[in-house]
Amino acid sequence: MATWSLYYNWELPIDGKLVSGGSRSLPTTATISNGVKHDATYSVAAGVVGPPVTNIKVLLNVGSAATDDIAAFTALVIVASLAGWIEVLGTNAADNSVIPIAANIPLFLGPSTNGTMAYNAGGGFAGAQQNITKISYCHTTAGAATVRVVALS
Repeated sequence: MATWSLYYNWELPIDGKLVSGGSRSLPTTATISNGVKHDATYSVAAGVVGPPVTNIKVLLNVGSAATDDIAAFTALVIVASLAGWIEVLGTNAADNSVIPIAANIPLFLGPSTNGTMAYNAGGGFAGAQQNITKISYCHTTAGAATVRVVALS
């Protein structure tokens, strides 16, 4: 077993004030049993917003099938060189989410139990937890994006 330590610091000037957070001395940590389980870098061509959206790149298949990259993850880091969208697919279509991602700013998922929640029409987080089955990326900026995904377990 190992501990994954994430040190980060950010600063953002807003209306003449400097807003900041994070720490370079106190990390955010997660207990990792098996270390890096998946580390891949992809080149993703620009897509066209549809419907349907084109050039969606699957970054990670999660599950126990022979075609899956990993069975589960504790934490996940995704960094893209161009702004775009991350699509997190759950067990059912109602469990899917799309998250905008900024260029060169890491998106962290976890520590988690590899889950997403079913859609709840009434609002809030009342849906039942479902397994994440696939994570994808797309963008519409001219040129190719470089996307790296690192999954820890």
